[in-house]
Amino acid sequence: MREHSDDDQGLEHGLQLCAQNVVDIATHLAASAGRDAPDYGTAIEQLGRMGVIPEPFAAQLRGLAGFRNILVHGYLEVDLKQVHQLLNARLDDLDVFARHVGAWLAKAENQG
Repeated sequence: MREHSDDDQGLEHGLQLCAQNVVDIATHLAASAGRDAPDYGTAIEQLGRMGVIPEPFAAQLRGLAGFRNILVHGYLEVDLKQVHQLLNARLDDLDVFARHVGAWLAKAENQG
């Protein structure tokens, strides 16, 4: 097992913060709508059901909750190759998520 460098640890911490932001937003919006969300993955799925994000995207993004748990709790050894693949293939998901949430909030504000 190889030791993680400071850069590796910084990368993991940055991803952890990004994942935590997604789940924090999901749990807050689900709770404010009175939706049951007993765990982070379900909270993300609730955003799909609420129309905040498209349901297929919610199903895809749900895995981020598990990834966050791995990073936070150290359940498994983090495979840096998988982290690299995630960053190359899925980093844009965070931007897409932010745009959907922003649009939903703006629409809700205009209706309220």
